Amino acid sequence: MDVMNKHKHESGFTIIEVSLVLAIAGLVVGNLSDTRPFNNYV
Repeated sequence: MDVMNKHKHESGFTIIEVSLVLAIAGLVVGNLSDTRPFNNYV
């Protein structure tokens, strides 16, 4: 954990974290485009 935290502070984000964020964002966007619950608000 300490090694990861030190590396994160140096690079900002690790490749694994960026991949996880992109994957989660892709799932969220996919779910929104499938159900389209926010089209009334946009």
